[in-house]
Amino acid sequence: MEMKVKELIEKLNAKSVEERLLALAQLVKEEEKPISRENDANNHIHTIYSFSPYSPTKAAYMAYKSGLTSAGIMDHDSLSGVEEFKSACEILSIGATCGVEVRVKFDKGFGKINHPDQANCFYMAAHGIPKQNVKAFNEYLEFYRQKRYERDAEMCKLITG
Repeated sequence: MEMKVKELIEKLNAKSVEERLLALAQLVKEEEKPISRENDANNHIHTIYSFSPYSPTKAAYMAYKSGLTSAGIMDHDSLSGVEEFKSACEILSIGATCGVEVRVKFDKGFGKINHPDQANCFYMAAHGIPKQNVKAFNEYLEFYRQKRYERDAEMCKLITG
């Protein structure tokens, strides 16, 4: 049984959402007993849609295994994992919240706030986005995701020479 659990945990990062959620449902049936839960929450979890190696399903599972009663996805410039994350949390019977973290630049001279290498630029969170607005907001963010990818590619060129 231990080997099956390990295989199912690996499948939480499978290529397709369907495969990941199916593995999670099987994993919940295979694991022995529920974890003792306090009232802890983490509503700022990144996934593969940001800079984490975890799919939304695996991020939800890791939150569950940590004993959280509620977890929240908070990816950079993307709401792409929201539906999967909420489905995973439902399978795990833990609460779910969803939001997005965006990079904001102000024209005013605020200096360095929470972005270590740029003045007047910081990260801002939009949390609790209603389900009916997720798709439209994610489409709106596509322009910003593309700009981030371009900026990341330029930084990689600088690093690799």
